[in-house]
Amino acid sequence: MNLNTVNIFFGELAEVILKYRFFVLTGVFAVFVFFAVQIPKMKIITSFESFFVEDDPALVTYADFKKEFGNDKTVYVLVEPKKGKLFTMDNMKILQALTEDIERNLSHLDEVTSITNVEFIEGRDDTLLVHDLMENFPAVSDELQDIKKKGLDRPVYRDSIISGDGEKTGILIRLKLVLDDPDYEIKIAKEIRSIFKNEKYRAFNFHEVGRSFLTLNSRAMSKVKQ
Repeated sequence: MNLNTVNIFFGELAEVILKYRFFVLTGVFAVFVFFAVQIPKMKIITSFESFFVEDDPALVTYADFKKEFGNDKTVYVLVEPKKGKLFTMDNMKILQALTEDIERNLSHLDEVTSITNVEFIEGRDDTLLVHDLMENFPAVSDELQDIKKKGLDRPVYRDSIISGDGEKTGILIRLKLVLDDPDYEIKIAKEIRSIFKNEKYRAFNFHEVGRSFLTLNSRAMSKVKQ
């Protein structure tokens, strides 16, 4: 296209706009009002699902996961003693207290699973029994070692509730889905860390994994950059 022709076109367009400026301004204002009225009805979708096409394999797998487990609002915490062995009477008492502390004080909690309350299935005398792995708190160290062995002997618990070397344990915290509070996961992450900072849990190191902590850490990094 010839540059001179383009210049002539825009020159004539400007003349038309100036000649009929009242109608042009009225039209622009009408369009502005139309979109302004729609603003309260607008919804901003921030979920990662919106970035996938409906039949994307990753999205299908994720939907199957939510159908099976309810939602993906979970936090996994790896717990390890700062000194010594994990399976001691004192450590197990602390972990039991920690599990109960989370159950009592964490908002929007669905379920917490740890070494002290995880279900254990075993057969006795042709009967299938389901009970907590630590249903009766061990009275002596030998009983505690039996519990450790049971956990390590089951693949479902090994490297999830109990590490392969038996010196770390995991706590799985499942959360309820809250739709009316976009910041509830950040609040929960802060609540969890507040519990871990309690003086009675100082014997352990905690390593948290989960979307709640990713969101909290991202928010903290954004504030630092500002």
